[in-house]
Amino acid sequence: QLLYVGYRLETKGIPVLLSAFRVIRRERPTATLRLIGRSRDEATERSWHDLARELDVADAVSFEPPALRPAVAEAMARASVLVHASPRETFGMTAVEALAAGTPVVAADSGGVTETLAGDPALGEIVPRDDPDALARAVLRTLDRRGEFDPAYLRASAVSRFGAESVAARLADLYDEVLAAQPAAVRQPGRVATTRHPVPALPRRTLIVGFTTTRTQTILSAMPAAALADVHVLCARV
Repeated sequence: QLLYVGYRLETKGIPVLLSAFRVIRRERPTATLRLIGRSRDEATERSWHDLARELDVADAVSFEPPALRPAVAEAMARASVLVHASPRETFGMTAVEALAAGTPVVAADSGGVTETLAGDPALGEIVPRDDPDALARAVLRTLDRRGEFDPAYLRASAVSRFGAESVAARLADLYDEVLAAQPAAVRQPGRVATTRHPVPALPRRTLIVGFTTTRTQTILSAMPAAALADVHVLCARV
């Protein structure tokens, strides 16, 4: 079972994914593709169903609505491979979540996901973007060596870099670095100052902005107490 989780948009590489799946099915007739998420509107959703029929893979593709986190985690744990065809990603959360679930990832070279796999073949494979054949071949290679992937190693790779404690430690170091920084020079209109000027010490005031209360609480609980000595937190109610 191949799995995709996310918005079903052209910019997420859905046409490439479906075209690649047609190639995969030629060599793996029992392969299935499961897409969890939603489209922008009904017309877009219908277009993906139509494309699957045109490619003669509709019988092996399931378009499912968005799911809650436990259901997504279960789907990732059951999948053989997470396939990510998006050509551009700032981070690519689903790739990290798949690794945490012990599932290898095959993805297009998109920036964020490329960094997540870090060129490590024990985590999966990165292929050129917008190339259905390359994506299909990478998935087939991954399926052929599926038994070689170590779920514990996949999970450790995700947790060590993206777990709450790791993220909290990096944030604490970054806050300390920013607060300790001093301007190297004072710029004045029309010219650059050639001498350094002392900067008066200011009270340490740190503001942390979190998007969700629960996630922010998880990260803060893992940060060193000293880093939170004079911190104000701003986040949503829930």
